[in-house]
Amino acid sequence: MYATKTTAKPLLLWRGSTLDNFTLQLTQSGLSQVMAHLTKQPYLKDFVAGNYTGNLPAAVASSLARLTQDALYVGTISDPNSNQKIRVFESTTESGSDYQILALTVSKTESTIISVRLVPQREETEYFLGAVIKGLGTIATKVAPKVLPKIGKAASRTLQKARPLGRRTLQKARPL
Repeated sequence: MYATKTTAKPLLLWRGSTLDNFTLQLTQSGLSQVMAHLTKQPYLKDFVAGNYTGNLPAAVASSLARLTQDALYVGTISDPNSNQKIRVFESTTESGSDYQILALTVSKTESTIISVRLVPQREETEYFLGAVIKGLGTIATKVAPKVLPKIGKAASRTLQKARPLGRRTLQKARPL
């Protein structure tokens, strides 16, 4: 008799879309990983506390669902140990905290959540949201970094980092 190699399909608990139409899914193993971080990283307790009704797994899943619906894809990193591609999504909670969702790439637009963490500290930057109006040139509005995830897909394409231009404070918006 020969043993056959079988791969068990992970138990899918939840699936949702980001603002830029990526699909994030939460599996039982992903939920376990996020819950394991709760004891090590105190900020995750605050992240889950608002949804806690006596059932910790349900609170974590509900918190991830809320975070996912306002998330935007920001890049991909590689796990040096396994060489797997990990997508990074950023989102802001209602309390103003910025989080990153780390998810393993499953397909072109689908990923499985493996971790959540606070956005690493970085220098404060300003962005201009530019709109080209015929005959008037570019009109720009300052946008705080925390507002970026709430702007949406179409507007996020025209965001650009503000650079001092002397007396000229407006610059033509270009896709990122």
